[in-house]
Amino acid sequence: LTNTKKTTKGLKSRLTGATTKKNPAKAVGGLITDLFCEEAGIAPNLDKVLEFAEAATKMGGVKTGHVIVSGAVGELKDCAPLEAIAFAPEKNGFLGVTDIFSEVPHDEKICFFFPDYWNYLAIDEEGNPVKCYDEDGNSDIELAKEYLLKEEEKQKTKDNFILWKSQHPWNLQDAFAIREDNIFPTRIVKDHQTLLRQTYNPLTVKLLENGGQISHELSYDTPVLTLKINPTKDNRGVIEIDELPIDNPPWGLYYAGVDPIRQTNTVTSKSLMSVYIMKASHVDSKGRMVADFPVARYTGRFPTWEETYEVSMRLCRYYNARIAVESNVTGFHEWAIQKNYGHYFMHRKEIYLLNEWMPNSTIQNEIGIRMEGEFKKKALDFAVAYVDEIISSYEKDGEKQYIYGVSRLRDIMLMEEMLKFTAKLNTDRIVSFTLALIAARSSTNRSLVVKETSETNTNQNRSLKLPTKVSYKLPSPLTKYKGLR
Repeated sequence: LTNTKKTTKGLKSRLTGATTKKNPAKAVGGLITDLFCEEAGIAPNLDKVLEFAEAATKMGGVKTGHVIVSGAVGELKDCAPLEAIAFAPEKNGFLGVTDIFSEVPHDEKICFFFPDYWNYLAIDEEGNPVKCYDEDGNSDIELAKEYLLKEEEKQKTKDNFILWKSQHPWNLQDAFAIREDNIFPTRIVKDHQTLLRQTYNPLTVKLLENGGQISHELSYDTPVLTLKINPTKDNRGVIEIDELPIDNPPWGLYYAGVDPIRQTNTVTSKSLMSVYIMKASHVDSKGRMVADFPVARYTGRFPTWEETYEVSMRLCRYYNARIAVESNVTGFHEWAIQKNYGHYFMHRKEIYLLNEWMPNSTIQNEIGIRMEGEFKKKALDFAVAYVDEIISSYEKDGEKQYIYGVSRLRDIMLMEEMLKFTAKLNTDRIVSFTLALIAARSSTNRSLVVKETSETNTNQNRSLKLPTKVSYKLPSPLTKYKGLR
């Protein structure tokens, strides 16, 4: 700007627009003061864009710029990075706000969210517009919800109701709701997954062996947090623990489900090995029945299959767990037998639920279970029942609220597989979890549980009980198992 007396020069700032669809580094090129990523709901590579932007908004260790991410939810396959940020912004370096929308009460922060009932413009029965807000822009939420509920009733008769609801959300769960048919109860799974993302971090460990004794040390490796595996990435994963094993765990307290990989070393493989550890139903020192629940897991793949097998087997041995392995791939248990670990593996005749479901099968001595055909369908239904089971209830605002079996799970990625489940999805975690559950319930089904004694256990630096094997007559989990809770 020039006049006769003075010349004012600008700051030489530059405003650039770019698309990052093909090149996630397109948004950067030198230092960035402000980066605004719009349409984040249809940006499957948003996480990569932010990785490049992180360096461009810093000078050394000093933050010199900031990033804003914004967008409506598009196809679920494209919005996973946005979903991760939305439910846990502060963990991802973004500002969080109090969640006043969720049906699940919690104190953790979410991203700024604009529900459909804010500043809602409705149409009455005569076709006249109705402003559900005052002249200052303050929303009349109750009035807006009245109109929205009426519209929802109309939309529920249509096949694409869930898609419609995701575009007219009242909370983040609505926005990211699964839109395809799914055998798992997606709503309760999503609510619990949201709570875990905001409030829970499992113990991550590396297992060490010295003279046949296995111990753990803390690990800062990260779990595999994607369903679509990139073979060029680090997919080693890490062991995650919710409850450490008791000292000298007895035979029959812990059960492992294993979905193995083949004995091939290839950098192009998208297959992961998955191990799930369940603590079987047991009677505590006060005579109370404690139902089965997961305590540990591993999903990943090391550069060699030998390393992957060793980590997986070490986890099973750490818990002294009996192993139900998927036998479609035979390499793992054959390797284990050569290593003198064959006694950990359960034969088909020992897995009593399998025999109840498939009574005409002539295969009895084979190690493991073939997850295929009619048995796979029954097994998945069994896993769904575990998740969907009502295990408790409480009163809130005069209404009964239910606590479901999914609350026993602590694995965000297991729930992600459940939420995205289709017949074509590679569900390593669901398979290993289901096998562990079936193995643990098979023990209960033959009237065997473990009773804790009053001896003190110091393995977890807290008071635990050493168990001894005791036989109890219990009803079958296929009939009256709810009575044990």
